[in-house]
Amino acid sequence: MVIDTLDRLVDLANAYVIDRAKEKYSGAIAEKIETIGDIPNGAGWYNATSLVRITLDKLKLFPAALVLIGHTKLERLKDGAREYTKSTINIGGQMGAVLLGWPDHTLNWRSREVGDIIERCLRTKPTEALEAGSRGNIVPDGFRVESSMAGSYAKFRALFSD
Repeated sequence: MVIDTLDRLVDLANAYVIDRAKEKYSGAIAEKIETIGDIPNGAGWYNATSLVRITLDKLKLFPAALVLIGHTKLERLKDGAREYTKSTINIGGQMGAVLLGWPDHTLNWRSREVGDIIERCLRTKPTEALEAGSRGNIVPDGFRVESSMAGSYAKFRALFSD
């Protein structure tokens, strides 16, 4: 099962929570609700995050692998007086933390052109500048994706065989 993209899943959850809030509240409060942040007392953020968490937990019950595809963003962070940039998912706040902590593997797909060849690899080791991970180190950092997708898939699938 593939969710492409996490951004869209979050947008759908937010829209659902906004619609329910407009039904719940009346008058001037309901009229002011246009975004998830407009819902009083942080209930919008809480309910949207809960809805995404519940959805993922229910999808996990199916006897199939679940793949979540998300976009990345560059985020400027401060550590004392030092600033640095980190590539992370394009969803912030508590929702982003839930989504980063949920999967067994956070594979960061890296591509670069070398002459007329595109080299692709999966990064699985987190660094100061990169969000990545592989629970149990099943997927090796730097896993190469070859031009033959069938060959790459067979090599990747073999990582999960007992």
